[in-house]
Amino acid sequence: MKKGSDNSILHMLQVVWYYADKRRGKMVQFCAMTAIANCIALFSTVVIGWIFNDVQSAVKDPTLFTKITELMLLVVFLDFLFWTFHSPSRLIERKNAFLVRHNFRKDVISKVIDLPVEWHKNHHSGDTIDKINQAADDLHDFASSIFQIVENSVRLFGATIILLFFDYRASLIAFCITILALIIMTEFDITLRRMMLERNKFKNHMAAAIQDYITNIYTIITLKLKSRVMHEVEARSWAFDGINSKINRFTEVKWFTISMLISLMVAGVIILNAQESVAATGTVALGTLFVLYRYLMGVGDTFYNFAWRYGEILREHSSIITIESILRDHDSLPTAKKASLPTKWSVLEINGLKFTYSSEENGEMIITHIDNVNLKLPRQGRIAFIGESGSGKSTTMSLLRGLHFTESAQLLVDGKEMPRGLRHLYDHVTLIPQEPEVFNSSVRDNITMDTVVSDYEVKKAIKMAQFESVLKRLPYGLDTNVMEKGVSLSGGEKQRLALARGLLAAKDSDFLLLDEPTSSVDSTNEMKIYENIILNFKKKTIIATIHRLHLLQYFDYIYMFDKGEIIADGTLEHMLTKNMFKEIWDKYNRSKTDEIE
Repeated sequence: MKKGSDNSILHMLQVVWYYADKRRGKMVQFCAMTAIANCIALFSTVVIGWIFNDVQSAVKDPTLFTKITELMLLVVFLDFLFWTFHSPSRLIERKNAFLVRHNFRKDVISKVIDLPVEWHKNHHSGDTIDKINQAADDLHDFASSIFQIVENSVRLFGATIILLFFDYRASLIAFCITILALIIMTEFDITLRRMMLERNKFKNHMAAAIQDYITNIYTIITLKLKSRVMHEVEARSWAFDGINSKINRFTEVKWFTISMLISLMVAGVIILNAQESVAATGTVALGTLFVLYRYLMGVGDTFYNFAWRYGEILREHSSIITIESILRDHDSLPTAKKASLPTKWSVLEINGLKFTYSSEENGEMIITHIDNVNLKLPRQGRIAFIGESGSGKSTTMSLLRGLHFTESAQLLVDGKEMPRGLRHLYDHVTLIPQEPEVFNSSVRDNITMDTVVSDYEVKKAIKMAQFESVLKRLPYGLDTNVMEKGVSLSGGEKQRLALARGLLAAKDSDFLLLDEPTSSVDSTNEMKIYENIILNFKKKTIIATIHRLHLLQYFDYIYMFDKGEIIADGTLEHMLTKNMFKEIWDKYNRSKTDEIE
């Protein structure tokens, strides 16, 4: 979506037009129908004015009753015509608003998912969720109320034009007062928009805190942190109240100013017309006076409604401006062309892999995290990464998957350098992380993620992940909601559920990366899981980070990491000849023996 207008209404219309997509013709249609309906409604006042003038000037006319009857029937017919256009236009508009919100939310969520992991680490998920939901709802509210903009515009300018035929001075005064009121309102709303953007920051900050506390409720309860939580919620709430009160006071001043201008306009024109009429004829034409009053009040009411609606549009627009910061972050991503591996390859070599990041704690200091890592990945190979926590194993995996980006790496496929480096790998890799993410849905949906797969494939993934025994005790099997009351999954069981999801997702990938996805699973089930994966994924290259060294028996080659570098590599037999690995191996086996005893 391109940068929009600085005007709130025009910008919102541009956003709605963009997301209306294939229904833009419908958008034009309902706007035209609304304009026609309100032109018809404007004429009703003229007809009533005719009736008053006839009553005043032709009291003894024998046809007066007939004229009044005919004119009143015309009023009824005009009302019928109004609804003939207005009702269908509203139905089209509401349908359009629903689809605009649908397309907007779909587009924003898609772009948020595209943003790199580093972006998500720097942006609170609760804050992002609140921005998306608020912007989607506000865009829907605007899209379903476009008729008010059309209605107010037609009635405002239509009434001004009709006034020309009754009293050109009334029309001129109404036009000048309207322009003056618009200028004043614009000045007020420039300040209001700035305040509303500030208020949105407080709202997002509040939403982020609430999500944090509710998401981590177990910690809050077990550590008895309720009083601290409530204190923080109250503090953030009062911070929000300050800017909110300021907006309310400023808004009331705006309404007072506009209301007084409109009252002066109506009173001035009516007094002027009555004075002239009395001076010329000795009487006041009630019908003309009624028409003037109705149209002047119509101008006033329409402007008042427009000013109120514009205040709402400012609030809605502030939500869109807030979400556009996320869209700009997405647009600033490098537009890398699609890159992939050749269909037939035997060995991949990654040379000179480096990755750096800047630590926020140390300002601009650049910290090297991965330094000159070289990997050789044969097709269908079984590769293990070992090393202490923070040694670089997980970061290397994230680089292979494309969760972090680096240009400091050479990728060779069967000796031939690939022009786009590691980007050739990304679409061929599935990474299963250590932390299990469980969704508020059924076991089936948690595994399939709404993709269309057969029951056979689902059950196969469940079997590989050793989740069958857990599934048997769930009340509704695959259809059990994992978050419902009475369903309690341990950390290891959640890992096995997430593992089943990952294994199903990996069925079409050449590389399966396992970043300790069984760290909370008991040893017996863990060994069976690795046996199942090795057996069922014979054609895939498997890379796993390993802490429990007895699992190394399933791997062909081992890379040992320390402080972002590979300090040793080889087969298990070869590694046992190296003192640094042998010491770790012996220490691990002694600890296993002590556990058995």
